[in-house]
Amino acid sequence: LPQWGRKKAIVSVMIENHEEARPHHSGLEDALIIEEFFVEGLITRFNALFDAGDFPAMTGPVRSLRPYFIDGALPWASVFFHIGGSPEALERLDEFDTITAFNGIYRDTYFTRENNIPPPHDAFLTEDSMNELLGEVEKHSSVPWPPYKTGRAPDGSGATTISINFF
Repeated sequence: LPQWGRKKAIVSVMIENHEEARPHHSGLEDALIIEEFFVEGLITRFNALFDAGDFPAMTGPVRSLRPYFIDGALPWASVFFHIGGSPEALERLDEFDTITAFNGIYRDTYFTRENNIPPPHDAFLTEDSMNELLGEVEKHSSVPWPPYKTGRAPDGSGATTISINFF
């Protein structure tokens, strides 16, 4: 069983899930948690939560922030990596003095654009850039990980499948 209660510094990266971006996904397999949210036009986006001490070499494609991504990540992360965002999300960031957000629109030199991938699916965050930006964070929250005890349930119904109707 994994250790319970070990502290981890968690960071959040907004990852595009448009069908044209999927062939270029990078780093998702290393996420601790991936939250999926509708953004518009039946397109979803991932709020991928990573251990800052074990960040993948490259993650992306990085996209914009929405206010509900903040709500989804706040129990764990206080650092957000994104490129742009809805006006509501950017205003929401100002409501919290405990959040640090690195917006690639203003910090573009830290986000890598891959020439062989068509925009807007071409922006990625490297481990080196993430570490360099995290050096600017004065106080980074850390949480016990995993956030719940792991192991076999003492009893259960014996369910073998779970069905989720996304719509």
